[in-house]
Amino acid sequence: MHSGSGTKEGKVFSCAVHAALDPRSLSGPTSRPAGLAILLSRSGTGHPSEPEYRTESPLEMIRTRQATDAYWFLASYRQSLAGRAASVILINQLPDDIHANVVALCERGDRLCDRGDLVGSIQEYQRAWDLLPEPREDWETATHILTALADAHFHSKEFELALSALQQAVGCPAGLGNPFVHLRLGQCHLELGNEVPAADELARAYMGGAAEIFEEEDPKYFAFVKTVLREPPGGW
Repeated sequence: MHSGSGTKEGKVFSCAVHAALDPRSLSGPTSRPAGLAILLSRSGTGHPSEPEYRTESPLEMIRTRQATDAYWFLASYRQSLAGRAASVILINQLPDDIHANVVALCERGDRLCDRGDLVGSIQEYQRAWDLLPEPREDWETATHILTALADAHFHSKEFELALSALQQAVGCPAGLGNPFVHLRLGQCHLELGNEVPAADELARAYMGGAAEIFEEEDPKYFAFVKTVLREPPGGW
């Protein structure tokens, strides 16, 4: 298994998404260089007149700007997400007994996922989720668990269940703006025939994770992105 960051919350790792979700670790077993790991390794360009974090739809922002300004926005969007993610500070920690049990369940889920037992991994992640004290969404660990749960549902082609878990994850610490979360959200919407939210979510994934986040995915998802965004000046 992976080595922890030294904090309780930092020791919980989820199937194939540790590097995408843990802002304190820039490495992990997954080959996908996605999410916060990418964001924290990029400096971005910024823009002195509008540095604030944007919550508007990326597609709406791009459609209201000239092409050059739109690609400034892409760079500043990445930079602002990185700053926002890096500023997340844990105030509460799980009690020792709950923390130990959650770690054990997530590690079992990881092993089952690695062996291709998606049903078993889903059961372990669900058990870990059920152990979190209410309100569950307040714990950083909730983001890891829900995204791992959603990832297993996604690979099981249970797209509605994956979508539900991801929508919860967005409301958890560092969930909103995480490129991997938005990638899976967009993919689920696209699989369910919801092209408008799919376009928005996949655009967010591209803005946060660039083309790299799509490298290990079915090519149809990045092909869809290319139909809704202008090609960058330097190419895709």
